[in-house]
Amino acid sequence: MDLRPSLPVLIGLTLLLGLPIPGSAADDLNQKIGPPPTDKVAVIEKALEEQPMNPQLHLEYGQALWWRAQPLVESHQVKTAGPFIRKAQYHLQHTIELTRNHPPGSAVQRGQAFFLLSQISASLDSDTKDVAWLLRQAVHADPHNKNAQLAFAPFDQGDRPAVRTARADVKTTTIGSRGVPENHSNNSTENNSDSQPPAEPPIDLSETNEQGMPTSLIFNGVVMNLVHQARDVVGPIWAYVPELQDINNWTEMEVLRRHNQFQEPLALAEQTGEYAFQRGGTVINMTGADGAGRLVFVTHVDKDQKSEVNVLYAFAEDKTLFAKHYARRFGGPSHKEDSIRAAKANGNTWLEHLALQKVKIAD
Repeated sequence: MDLRPSLPVLIGLTLLLGLPIPGSAADDLNQKIGPPPTDKVAVIEKALEEQPMNPQLHLEYGQALWWRAQPLVESHQVKTAGPFIRKAQYHLQHTIELTRNHPPGSAVQRGQAFFLLSQISASLDSDTKDVAWLLRQAVHADPHNKNAQLAFAPFDQGDRPAVRTARADVKTTTIGSRGVPENHSNNSTENNSDSQPPAEPPIDLSETNEQGMPTSLIFNGVVMNLVHQARDVVGPIWAYVPELQDINNWTEMEVLRRHNQFQEPLALAEQTGEYAFQRGGTVINMTGADGAGRLVFVTHVDKDQKSEVNVLYAFAEDKTLFAKHYARRFGGPSHKEDSIRAAKANGNTWLEHLALQKVKIAD
């Protein structure tokens, strides 16, 4: 099956997928999720409509959404929790973006945002590297965040505990007082001899298709499912999107590719960046660290008020070129500004996630 006519994506992913620029894109990060009107999520959402650049409100909104998702994850309702988790991550990352220049009083906000992202990642991911990185950022941003210090301590000592160790105290976290959140008990499991460790979400990351590619993977704490695969003149390609999204309707996507013809990873990054620039894209940065080609760029479709942040991580193994490509969409009147701000604030973080991601691309 040919991939090209089936993916209506923006120019960013077309650089690896070889697709035409679409006329429209039907997805919006601001799509409403339906908590009851009396829920704290709805209250903060209304306040955000009046103060969209308030990092504290984004932080509180992200945390409230995570609290909505947490019991669903723990009761194995991962798909139901998916929209709350993704929206929580978006607003926590927005908190980090809005405080990127470290204005006065932002240390607590940044530290708590990174800490909550680590909790979300730990609730889904079987790899501790992502959790450790987020906790390190939390402690660096706010050295007084006791929860982050305690969770990061095993990693800081060189220990590599199970991911669930990093979930300790996940139910005793709030923004201001760092006390007990709504509708949760503050009884520690250590003081309850009958308590059981939290159940693992039913995410089978070991399941593969006939080519040996994973049918699901984790990116930045989000479950991404394989929704399309194809082979063209460049080589085989696999596309993943979050749960509850599909190949025609997505807010973020990861693409894995094996190239038939070898070239240096940095050369691929340079070539892709030049292609994007010639078509009106914005190249944020490009490096060739550790033999890999790393590129962050943004593309725009003004008539549709859509932009796309793209990060490309190209690497070589045994003279074979591989690429991991992540894209995230932004929409609305401020799509250009929002996407460029996100690329500058989060591009390197997303690149690091791609670099650390444990996935074997089929030979």
